[in-house]
Amino acid sequence: MSPTALRVISVVALVCAVLVHSVTAWIFGLQAGREMWHTALLAPWFVSSALVMAAVIGLRKAGYLKLDQVYLVKLAKLLGAFVLVDLYFFGCDLLTEGFPAGSGLEVVQMLVSGPLAPHFWVEIVGCAACAVICLTPALRRNGLLVAASLLAIAGIFCKRVQLLVGGFQISNLDLPGPLTAMQHTPGTPAWRASTGA
Repeated sequence: MSPTALRVISVVALVCAVLVHSVTAWIFGLQAGREMWHTALLAPWFVSSALVMAAVIGLRKAGYLKLDQVYLVKLAKLLGAFVLVDLYFFGCDLLTEGFPAGSGLEVVQMLVSGPLAPHFWVEIVGCAACAVICLTPALRRNGLLVAASLLAIAGIFCKRVQLLVGGFQISNLDLPGPLTAMQHTPGTPAWRASTGA
């Protein structure tokens, strides 16, 4: 295949990948009744979370992929940059939700010290460690790069748990109809009702 055709296919594939992740994020982000989901940052989060580092190293070690170390270093730098962007977006979202002391403050409290705190801190510490490994030349050894990519994957998984579980805890709107065990009473977050906080 010609280099021009490869470039065209690469651009089309990249655009499709961004659109798929963005549409998935918009399905959540346009739910105005859910405090955790109703944010414009979900699409950039989903796009920046597409990670391939561990798979690349594994395929190269197994002999299925021939890739020079210089390209692996470039992938590591890219992974570190995307993880930092992801953490930056997260910090912006938390600041926006918690600063006005409105309904979003409950989200921040639930993440930092509530039932979702373990997932929150695994994400923060794991992604920060991943960025340090990927962006420090002395630490860019294959074993550490695999560990960094696995930390990033664990952090992104914890973010998804926060979004999915946390989005059902606090609602911006009164819920019509009968309440079920999976919902909360109006005005009382489910995690507070269960813990007596």
